[in-house]
Amino acid sequence: MERITYTRDGSAPYIQWNPNLGIKTNEGHVLSPATILEHEADHNVRRIQDPNGFMEDAGYKSNGYRYVNDSQYDFKEERRVIRGSERNTAYNNGEFPLNYVRPDHDKGSFITVTSPISTGLLMPAVRLNIMNKQRSIVPSILRTLRGGGR
Repeated sequence: MERITYTRDGSAPYIQWNPNLGIKTNEGHVLSPATILEHEADHNVRRIQDPNGFMEDAGYKSNGYRYVNDSQYDFKEERRVIRGSERNTAYNNGEFPLNYVRPDHDKGSFITVTSPISTGLLMPAVRLNIMNKQRSIVPSILRTLRGGGR
């Protein structure tokens, strides 16, 4: 899963990114891993340039807890990115039709694609959620199918 993660002291944000994991919306449109990375980068740029606005729109309270502040996207920060840079990038990359905006942030499904800039389905992603990290096990499945074992 693509997301901004912070070091334990909260000072150094970094982006966790799987270059082979896209998102298929419920309407059938596919976001490439590159577009997903750009989505996360937009959050991070705002966090650096406007930390107070980012924290407020991302729903963070001073005590570190998060609260939902947008009925459609859960957080105003997600609304800003999805309706802004994500929509423009996905359209310019040929992933979304003109004027399409993803209607939610957390619905749809992850899919494994052929490359970071592809929306071509390799096969449905099989994921293990271990300690909040997404690991694709598709490569090991493919090796097994080809007779390469583990």
